[in-house]
Amino acid sequence: MSRRYDSRTTIFSPEGRLYQVEYAMEAIGNAGTAIGILSKDGVVLVGEKKVTSKLLQTSTSTEKMYKIDDHVACAVAGIMSDANILINTARVQAQRYTFSYQEPMPVEQLVQSLCDTKQGYTQFGGLRPFGVSFLFAGWDKNYGFQLYMSDPSGNYGGWKAAAIGANNQAAQSMLKQDYKDDITREEAVELALKVLSKTMDSTSLTSDKLELAEVFVLPSGKVKYQVVSPDVLSKLLVKSGDMMGSCSVTSSQLLIPPAARYDLLILLHVLASGDCSNCVRGPLTCDTIWSFHLSIYWKHLIRQFLNIFNFGDSPYNSFIMSLLSKLRCITVDVTGTLIAYKGELGDYYCMAAKSVGQPCPDYKRMHEGFKLAYKEMASNYPCFGHAAKMPNIIWWKTCVRDSFIRAGYHYDEETFEKVFRRIYASFGSAAPYSIFPDSQPFLRWVQEQGLKVGLVSNAEYRYQDVILPALGLNQGSEWDFGVFSGIEGVEKPDPRIYEIALKRAGNIKPEEVLHIGDSMRKDYVPATSIGMHGLLLDRFKTSDAEEWRKSGAVVLPDLEAAKEWITSEKSAR
Repeated sequence: MSRRYDSRTTIFSPEGRLYQVEYAMEAIGNAGTAIGILSKDGVVLVGEKKVTSKLLQTSTSTEKMYKIDDHVACAVAGIMSDANILINTARVQAQRYTFSYQEPMPVEQLVQSLCDTKQGYTQFGGLRPFGVSFLFAGWDKNYGFQLYMSDPSGNYGGWKAAAIGANNQAAQSMLKQDYKDDITREEAVELALKVLSKTMDSTSLTSDKLELAEVFVLPSGKVKYQVVSPDVLSKLLVKSGDMMGSCSVTSSQLLIPPAARYDLLILLHVLASGDCSNCVRGPLTCDTIWSFHLSIYWKHLIRQFLNIFNFGDSPYNSFIMSLLSKLRCITVDVTGTLIAYKGELGDYYCMAAKSVGQPCPDYKRMHEGFKLAYKEMASNYPCFGHAAKMPNIIWWKTCVRDSFIRAGYHYDEETFEKVFRRIYASFGSAAPYSIFPDSQPFLRWVQEQGLKVGLVSNAEYRYQDVILPALGLNQGSEWDFGVFSGIEGVEKPDPRIYEIALKRAGNIKPEEVLHIGDSMRKDYVPATSIGMHGLLLDRFKTSDAEEWRKSGAVVLPDLEAAKEWITSEKSAR
């Protein structure tokens, strides 16, 4: 449906969306991650550099950090040419204010002024939005240290910790868990590096892949903006343990004497179980090891250890050989897997009819009428009318009207409009749905393992914007990205919907993704046809489950069982 409304920034879709602005935000999702953290003694900005050529003269070029004035700096994510225009505009505005009032421009006033410019490019024809987001860090006499984030729409807000760019939702979730109000600047640097180590697409952190800048106040009272040099950054990475992922280990270094095997066993135990009650001797502390329990470096190193020491069928092999160690993303179906319909369809149609003084329709006739009407609408106007550019509300109105007619109920236009509005509002809320008790814990567990979580569903935009958040399944804390047929124009069982999911996850390989669903035809077959791993849930003990197992599919009763299977050695066979 977006194709009718996405040609200009001045046209709203029927759902109140500006697609060109959303597309600009998508461009930012392809840029390197940038993180800002507000501390009690300064503001820290850390960014992931995408251009790391040895030929690049780092002393005269920067990709992520820019100084706007002596008291304000910013980190950027998105189209750099767009960023340069806005940064120069901000610098001019700051200097004009200083010239006029003989004092630095307040940080929020500067941010607001720049965001007004960005907003103007979403409101007038012939212009396109700036494809860049900013993290502004600064200090002024009014509010002290401040951190602001702005997006292409011109919106901005003050944050204690924020992330923009690729994997920003996962980074934001980690910041939410680990941020403390009394954090120091040094602790903020460590937290930023820790978050980047687990959200960057790269397997390791090195000084040539990062930019780190700080805004703080000197003892003299002067505000200082400082970009950390690569040498100092390397020392910080070593101190925080983040350089371990880039260590080069030779075969001679792996030939550890027998006396050191005890340390290795404890290391394997910590990695496999997360139990840090026994501390590893030497520089490899439990905290350091556990923070890197998903690092590709560690998995590769332990494989070599197991081969050298010939541990054979050691129980620690299950950590290495489980499917979990091979995954970077898990995608999940929604209805029937995470949530379920509550009550019967007739309940909501009955309540709607009674609300306008009409008798309650027959449940069985209504249910059969809806099935036939929905099937016909899905055939004639797939993906909730996406290809036909049919507004979502019109699609559902046609379907509901046909459902009543097939069930033998004919209302006049005014009565039907009232009944339909009640039904449309009900199914656009959380009222008809219930969430399975293991859904939220499972999704959060997957994110804690450092994996991305995607939702793939034949559903319209209200699932993403209203229903799932109302049920406690929020983007950022429970899932990272969604692929909904009513938005994408592709629906299951078309394998293309899973290819879209791979792209949203960061163009990762199919063999690095597991899809969990409740339908052989819509979930398992199309997902595995493009190379993804597949897993089916049989929450309602359907008669088809045995046939699924005979065809080779793994079928489990719930997500708790799925968690155990994913971490077991059986899952990799």
